Amino acid sequence: MIEGWLHRVERVRFWCQFQITRPADNVLIAECRQMLALIEMPEGKLLRLPEGWHKYRSGDPCDFEREHRTPPPDKELVQ
Repeated sequence: MIEGWLHRVERVRFWCQFQITRPADNVLIAECRQMLALIEMPEGKLLRLPEGWHKYRSGDPCDFEREHRTPPPDKELVQ
């Protein structure tokens, strides 16, 4: 299963975080975080993020991770 959410929002940058788990045993296979920004083209000017974006940010994903994820047998979840 692939899950993604808006992890962090700043004035001009935002981070999306993703986790891939194996549904059969709920093992966390991979996770990543991607930093993005809105850019006005063709000038290449950074744009401020709309104020309303904060409402789309999820709660603390680490809480969900601690409660629901099982690390692979040879790995530990990094908190």
